[in-house]
Amino acid sequence: MMHLIFFFIIHPGYRNFTNFNDIALIKMDKPVDISVIVYMPVCLPSLGHNFKGNHEIYGWGSTKYKGQNSEILQKATVSIADQTLCENAFSKLKITITEDMLCAGGEKDSCQGDSGGPLTVGVPRYQNHHFLTGVVSFGYKCAEKGFYGVYTRVSHYVDWIHHIMSTHGGAELCSFWK
Repeated sequence: MMHLIFFFIIHPGYRNFTNFNDIALIKMDKPVDISVIVYMPVCLPSLGHNFKGNHEIYGWGSTKYKGQNSEILQKATVSIADQTLCENAFSKLKITITEDMLCAGGEKDSCQGDSGGPLTVGVPRYQNHHFLTGVVSFGYKCAEKGFYGVYTRVSHYVDWIHHIMSTHGGAELCSFWK
């Protein structure tokens, strides 16, 4: 059995109570053969890129508010919400939605236990690769009417991710970005 040693690199601007800069990277001591567990590459977007259309979220979290975590990986298709609608919805709870966040969902949503999981979008012109558009951050309950799931906007952090990868070594980038 292979043992992996890893450490977390948390964004220096992360703020726990506001979820600002809610992103971290994991550095592993050995390469991992992801072809064993991943059927499709997930690539970084370009800096500032905003994808439209349907996105997919994945996780082992609850399938309902205050429910048990799932033993089977769940997948849901969600749409990116209008930023102003999302800001207005969360302002009722005195929660600030910033430009480094994006909102998605509505009838379907991520839930407790999904935090840190991916929000991806498939782009056929790039050989059906998926792009990592968001990371599950927080929400209000799960699929609560009038609210959305809030995700860290990965395209906002591409320069930071590249800096950390060049400083600490890192993952292989998707072939068409080389």
